[in-house]
Amino acid sequence: SRRVASLCMGIFVLAEAGLLAGKRTTTHWIHAPAFRKRYPDIRLEEDKLFIVDGQVWTGAGMSAGVDLALAMVEDDLG
Repeated sequence: SRRVASLCMGIFVLAEAGLLAGKRTTTHWIHAPAFRKRYPDIRLEEDKLFIVDGQVWTGAGMSAGVDLALAMVEDDLG
């Protein structure tokens, strides 16, 4: 696929699928401790609203999803 995106706890699914290996990612700050404990080798930056790393787009939470969606539109349409 052209890209994959997740919001909030969706990064747990991406991590389990092996899609975050070597990638920067974000999630809602409240889930950061659990994510770091389970996936210590994945670079988590919970202070970011969203992160684009190659084809992987991750957003911090539901509200950050608006920013992520607008960034996708900008990426697609300029």
